[in-house]
Amino acid sequence: MRPSSTVALVAAASLTTVMAAGTPAIAGSHDNVRVVHPGQSIQAAVDKSTPGGTVVVKEGTYHQAVVIQTNGLTLRAVGKVVLKPTKKAGLCDMGPERDGICVVPRSIDQNGQYKHRVVGVTVTGFRVVGFSGFGVFGYGTRNFSVSDVQAYRNGAYGVANFDGVGTSFTHNRAAGSEEAGIYVGDSPHANAVVEDNKVWANGFGIFVRHVHGATVHDNAAWGNCVGVFLLDEGQQGGNGDNHVTGNAVTENNKFCPAIDDPDEGHIPAFSGSGILLFGSVHNVVAGNVVKENRHHSGARRAGGIVLVKSPFSGIGANGNLVTHNVAFKNTPADIREDKASRTNTIVRNHCGTSIPGGFCHHGD
Repeated sequence: MRPSSTVALVAAASLTTVMAAGTPAIAGSHDNVRVVHPGQSIQAAVDKSTPGGTVVVKEGTYHQAVVIQTNGLTLRAVGKVVLKPTKKAGLCDMGPERDGICVVPRSIDQNGQYKHRVVGVTVTGFRVVGFSGFGVFGYGTRNFSVSDVQAYRNGAYGVANFDGVGTSFTHNRAAGSEEAGIYVGDSPHANAVVEDNKVWANGFGIFVRHVHGATVHDNAAWGNCVGVFLLDEGQQGGNGDNHVTGNAVTENNKFCPAIDDPDEGHIPAFSGSGILLFGSVHNVVAGNVVKENRHHSGARRAGGIVLVKSPFSGIGANGNLVTHNVAFKNTPADIREDKASRTNTIVRNHCGTSIPGGFCHHGD
């Protein structure tokens, strides 16, 4: 896990780097619609757009990064549009890390503070590949929408938003991210929707940290260390009041080794966790299919649906409703609850094994 201070550092970096002059011309514009063709600058089109405008990017491969700070802007790919890294630093890059598409407020300062959120930005249709930082990154947003994006082999996160309200991540594909495929974090009033995404071969498939009011439904997560991860890592306000429903969470058996981080301390190993609530409270976990999540040696918080105390906050995963899930062939159990997390309602789940016993419903 990355420390939350990363966000402020990324934001501060946006003030210390300037875009190079002499970018290629934009192919054409009509009213507030601008069209970009291969060999031309997406950033130039974005910079010339006014609030509520649309930038259409035509099929091709672009070795570019894009920063959006304009309210109501839509960045839309038409056909197969691939965004790949460039050696030139962009406004949101930090050190050697490169981000693909970055959405941040125009008013942001060197400490990551801002006066006004960036509002109503939409990103859709891109294939964002091989960036060492984030594929798509948002910070300080309201009603930020990312859809039909394929984020592959990005170093940190595939599609991520920090400090957002009204975030919508739908119909995306994310694989090969060291941290998480889909991330919503540092959003105590999130009102976020994470729907119909496919995430595989990441550290965490869908990662919800320090968030209240997120809905995670009808996603598929497989081949990650953790399929769906709800975490209270100790920030004031904690994590909870989220809905995790209708997801298919299978074979998340990748191994993420333990890390001793100078900022966060000891981060435990993860493997074989389907839906993991780490000190997260008052959530609804319902109607999910959770199968064949089997832990690697050394990962102690494995299982199908797991409710345990967070070592970061010291808080148990309490007050949750876990119901009408189908969970089988998970080890060491289909449903697990530790001693610090014993105020949950766990009823009418169709499963084979539970720790402690008695959580599995075997009737019709």
